[in-house]
Amino acid sequence: LEGIIIEFWGGEKRNSIPVNATLKIALKDSQAIKLESLSENFVITPLKQTKYGYACKDLLTAILGLENGVIKAKGDSPLLSSNLGILRQEMQGNRVVMCCIAMGRGNREVLMQEHLNNERAKLEKLGVMVEVLDFYAPWEREENTFVKEVFAIYKKYRGNPYLKSIHAGLECGILKQKFPNISFVSIGPTISHPHSVRECLDMESLVSFDGILREILTQFDAF
Repeated sequence: LEGIIIEFWGGEKRNSIPVNATLKIALKDSQAIKLESLSENFVITPLKQTKYGYACKDLLTAILGLENGVIKAKGDSPLLSSNLGILRQEMQGNRVVMCCIAMGRGNREVLMQEHLNNERAKLEKLGVMVEVLDFYAPWEREENTFVKEVFAIYKKYRGNPYLKSIHAGLECGILKQKFPNISFVSIGPTISHPHSVRECLDMESLVSFDGILREILTQFDAF
């Protein structure tokens, strides 16, 4: 299909996986018939007329050129990932302005910086203005006495726990920058499908986590 875009937007939050998007396009009558083959997966509503539109080639090149999903991993542990979270369109006078917001996550700062520089170079080559809104330093896995003692407590409550690096504990990375000599662990009950509309909490794990947290606080004199 060859046409022009009238309106294109989608996504809910910058740190979540998008589940909704709206696309309005203008086509010649002879091409509109081809849209019938897409009706099983999309809701198609014909439009009678439009006042403006724009070519989509550069926009699609920019979007499809962004790395999405897990980019680097070690075994089943992600080291670097990114996702396009928000796409917005607005009119500034007679000009259409598109805003794309992507969020990267990493367990190693060198990988995050390399990814950021690569994505910036690709987009700027297309004439896209790039701005870094925030940068959260990664929290790299620590092997120390504190982690081992917390892990020992987990063993009392969980059948067969194991240590694994995942994209979590963002606050630990921020705190580690401010307090580099303090050890941190990221703990919590089990959740499924994080950063999506399907995210849910395992209530059984919440009950056992309550006991874990209380024992950790007691052992380290936090009460």
